[in-house]
Amino acid sequence: MRALTETLRDHGFDHYDYDRQIRACHEWALREAFYELHPRGDGTEQQFQQRRATNYSRAIKKATAGKRITLRTDGEDAIVFLEGAR
Repeated sequence: MRALTETLRDHGFDHYDYDRQIRACHEWALREAFYELHPRGDGTEQQFQQRRATNYSRAIKKATAGKRITLRTDGEDAIVFLEGAR
């Protein structure tokens, strides 16, 4: 959630989701913020990249399953926003 909060603050934009205006961000910006918050750790560069990508994927799945965030894809672009945001 910290990565999303920071991304919405720094790179967010107003988006209309059906009949409501919300603050959203691009999924790629959220991913970059998430990666910056996670330290390098031990292992090879390939292990680090894989571990980081896996952790990001798990965090997104958990947040969307818990209905804390919404991830909308429109072609190649995806946006993320907090559920219940106005």
